[in-house]
Amino acid sequence: MSSPKKTGSRPGARSDPAARASVEKRRSAKLTPEQRIGVLEKQLADSQAHLAAANRELDHASSELQISAAKLRESQEVTRSTRDALKISLDRETLALAFAEIGTSEFDVKSSMVRSSDMSLRLFGIQREQADLSFDKLLESLHPEDRPKFSDALAQCLNGTGNLDIEYRVAGADGSFRWLRTKGDALLGLDGDPIKVLWVTDDVSQRKDMDARVRFLAHHDLLTGLPNRTLFQDRVQQALAAAKRMQSLVALLFIDLDRFKYVNDSFGHRIGDILLQTVAARLRKCVRETDTVCRHAGDEYLIVLSALRDPSEAAMVAKKVLAIFDEVFLLESHEVRMSASVGISVYPDDGQTMEDLIRNADAAMYHSKKGGHNRFEFFTPELNAPVAERLVLANQLRRAIEDHHLVLHYQPQFDTATNRLMGAEALVRWNHADRGLLFPDSFIALAEESDIIHLIGEWVLNEACRQIAEWQGRNLKVVPVAINFSAFQFRRSSLVQGVADAFSRHGVKAHQLEIELTENAIMQDPKETAKTLDQLHEMGVSLSIDDFGTGYSSLNYLKRFPIDKLKIDRNFIEDLPHDLNDSAIVHAIINLAKSLRMIVIAEGVETKEQLDFLRALSCDGYQGYFGGRPLEAERFAVLLS
Repeated sequence: MSSPKKTGSRPGARSDPAARASVEKRRSAKLTPEQRIGVLEKQLADSQAHLAAANRELDHASSELQISAAKLRESQEVTRSTRDALKISLDRETLALAFAEIGTSEFDVKSSMVRSSDMSLRLFGIQREQADLSFDKLLESLHPEDRPKFSDALAQCLNGTGNLDIEYRVAGADGSFRWLRTKGDALLGLDGDPIKVLWVTDDVSQRKDMDARVRFLAHHDLLTGLPNRTLFQDRVQQALAAAKRMQSLVALLFIDLDRFKYVNDSFGHRIGDILLQTVAARLRKCVRETDTVCRHAGDEYLIVLSALRDPSEAAMVAKKVLAIFDEVFLLESHEVRMSASVGISVYPDDGQTMEDLIRNADAAMYHSKKGGHNRFEFFTPELNAPVAERLVLANQLRRAIEDHHLVLHYQPQFDTATNRLMGAEALVRWNHADRGLLFPDSFIALAEESDIIHLIGEWVLNEACRQIAEWQGRNLKVVPVAINFSAFQFRRSSLVQGVADAFSRHGVKAHQLEIELTENAIMQDPKETAKTLDQLHEMGVSLSIDDFGTGYSSLNYLKRFPIDKLKIDRNFIEDLPHDLNDSAIVHAIINLAKSLRMIVIAEGVETKEQLDFLRALSCDGYQGYFGGRPLEAERFAVLLS
């Protein structure tokens, strides 16, 4: 009973290790050895349990420490990546501004100093001496006329009446000026007053040049650089208004190049374009700065002469215009001689408007062209009638093709020795509603002038093939049919393919069609002629030279062309056999044809005497009124039966 009382009377004894050890020692002294071993084993187990718990706490703390360390490393990596990304972004922005040649500037309102980037200084043409420069120093680089505009724009930006947005010029190193554009805005302080203006600047010279080019092209001819019809109309209106106020005259010259199609067809469109450019340059030198030269259309030019006192002044300019054609045109490796026809109308007598003046000058030009090349004519009221008639007839001819008012007649060709039918020549006729049946002399020249000849040629080719196919379908004995190609048609690149297509479309054999060409047509460009003729000949088409002896023949080229027939022009036949010169020429042509192994046919045979003479010279064939007039298809079919 005394022991518990002693133990309980010592506060803190259980918490005192020394006392607890002393008590345990006294207790163990009373224990047996076996009991003592059990106590020690229990103490060891308790110590191991405490140690395991401590290890678990240590592992948990270590794991949390590792997680914290990983989060710290991840945070550091994100920070580093963000920093790198920001640097890359800034570098890219700087590089983009450099490549775009965009400069940045900062204007300090209080000090009037400008801090500019290197690119901005280069754009202004300023050598960097220090980081900042005064606004006045910056203005010195601008064109004197643009400095007030820049200052005003900046002032408006500062007082809030507008943004800074201005285009202006700066001087280049070579003394020329470049165009810059500056855009910016004011940066306000806490009190709402501007403290800085930030702006960017870029070079807009190329864009300004492009804009000027677009404006130029909108009012000028792309090929020659001359004012186009839009700008010319404005100049004419100004000249007429001034003439009305000052009681002066205005003259309009209508210039048309003679035989321009020959240049295009013989040497190609590129050479034709060079000719048009050269003519334009020469025309500019014929007039005053106050006058205007315009390319009207194709190979036509217009000149308006303002503030004239007398029509004779227009005549003087017209003479200058014609004089520019005295000098040969050197077009790359080609030397070309050209001429022009000029028509003149004068305000106010020949017209009150631009349209009237152009129309009447055109009429005068056409009259000049009919009278011969390289001359000019003033307009007179009497000239309007034939011009109007010509325009009406051209429109009617175009409609006649569409409405099938053209027809082919066939003139028979006979063997001179046997008088048997050997062929036919297809001749186009126009069934005009008011004027009756028109022969080619009435409209072929107009068709060539109006560029309708190609349509007529295509129609003749297809109609002849269609008629041959129809005769074949009726089991008639078909003879070769000859069609005429003009020089304009022959120079078209699509001619050979057009002939092949017509054969295929109508089922006609190549030997059933002959193509006739004049000497002038085939001699204008001998190299291209030989190529086209060879292609046609390879197809099996028979080729003949029509009206032989009337053009500029070249026997050297003639022997190289695959020509099958020569047709003697009727002018050499009509006085046979009495005219000795014609007799000699016909004899020579027949001998020439025989030596070149060509068939020779005489045209325009109208008498028995002519036929007998040709038969004696062994001429192969003939055609003319003595053998038969041109016949409609149905009447000609009788000869085939």
